[in-house]
Amino acid sequence: MKNKDIDILPGIISADVPSTVNITKPFFTFNLVLAGLKSNNLITDLLEVQTQNLLVAVRAGSSVQHYLERNYPNIQMHIVQTTQEGLLAVDRKKADLFLEMAPIVAYALQNSGLSNVQVVGILKDTFELVIAVQDASL
Repeated sequence: MKNKDIDILPGIISADVPSTVNITKPFFTFNLVLAGLKSNNLITDLLEVQTQNLLVAVRAGSSVQHYLERNYPNIQMHIVQTTQEGLLAVDRKKADLFLEMAPIVAYALQNSGLSNVQVVGILKDTFELVIAVQDASL
């Protein structure tokens, strides 16, 4: 969209859209969730993660990584390439938690075959899915 070669970009996270681009009202809102070992206690806030100095796996270049960098810069991140790699990092104790949007984690856990990893926190932090529009008159 920077080069004005795209007029409409559907299904983008609102926080990732530059302020110079028009966006629609959100059509989906997803909570962020934490996946961890079944033995982990319930976590309800990312400040708890920061206070407990837990290592959080996030996908490289993802909206979640950017969100943590902007809003929780003191949370330690373990960068992974895929959701599956993030869940495996938790299972193999290379990371304490994996952070991602709820539907992504739910789908990945259902198809992962990992029996020791589950959702251990549904956070108040949310991502809004919007449509980015280059020209407001469209």
